[in-house]
Amino acid sequence: MLKLENYKSTIAIARTDAIGDCVMTLPICGILKKYFPLSKIVFIASTYTKSIIESDTNIDEFIDWTLLKAKTQAEQIEFLRQTQIDCLIFAFPNKELAKISKRANIPIRIATSHRIYNWLYCNRLVNFSRKNSSLNEAQLNTKLLKPLSITEDYTLEQLADFIAFKPKETDCKYKEFLNKDTFNIILHPKSRGSGREWPQEYYQNLINLLDHRFRIFICGREKEMEGVSFQGDNVINLVGKMSLEQYIDFIAHSDMLIACSTGPLHIAAISSIHAVGLYPPKKNIDPQRWYPLGKKVKIFCYDKPNCEQCKKTTSCQCMLKITPQEVAEYIFSVNNLK
Repeated sequence: MLKLENYKSTIAIARTDAIGDCVMTLPICGILKKYFPLSKIVFIASTYTKSIIESDTNIDEFIDWTLLKAKTQAEQIEFLRQTQIDCLIFAFPNKELAKISKRANIPIRIATSHRIYNWLYCNRLVNFSRKNSSLNEAQLNTKLLKPLSITEDYTLEQLADFIAFKPKETDCKYKEFLNKDTFNIILHPKSRGSGREWPQEYYQNLINLLDHRFRIFICGREKEMEGVSFQGDNVINLVGKMSLEQYIDFIAHSDMLIACSTGPLHIAAISSIHAVGLYPPKKNIDPQRWYPLGKKVKIFCYDKPNCEQCKKTTSCQCMLKITPQEVAEYIFSVNNLK
């Protein structure tokens, strides 16, 4: 096997899906830096997640998969050859990228054995199932390091310590709205379908329970927030007003973010602010699988293990069991208020 530790190798991680998924992959970048300190760490991801990847100081280079896949196959192969990647780890299955990585003669290509095409294009296969596992997504990602002789089992606390997230300061003018004399809370009500959502009226009820000691910011993508509005003297609507890079910066300067299982919740957790997650107990989308990595995380989840009755509908009964009152009480406890 190629001995990566013997010289300045280039190790790439491919995670070409959503924001939260990329955040949960960041710990293996820190682990690789620990075991192979001379190596260059490259992260291959979609344009949309670039601001996340470039905020982690363990990552030396970002490769934009959105731009790369727009090229011809010959151009893609030549590009990968020019990058001189020694090892490519597929944290998210990608048939097209796996195929061109083989044709580019990348020496070590690591992937799960649970995709047939990986048997054709990858040469280090790891046998584990995400669907049937009781592990957190970040812990599952570490299983892909086994072919590199990294077999340690990590706790979520240890994995959080491997993230070197330092958000960039931006020209985000909305940071001026953050008040040092109040507790600044971001409400991110939507999830682009990645999580079960709290109903609009629950967020409004929560707002009604929070007085002038709190400043509340409503954030999210303009398209998914159509028809959604919230009222309150202490409410500021920032829907669709920030780029992702600006939003990351804004989150890092706030005090708390409340959301269901979605990317901004994971950003808040690794930004070391209070991250309050609203989760269903359904397997594979529950806190066991998607608990955010951070030291100020609080999860609300109805205590009904693996609820199969809640199908993917606009109204999840388990989410309705999480009351605005109990979330408000937690916010008060954080601030030592009544």
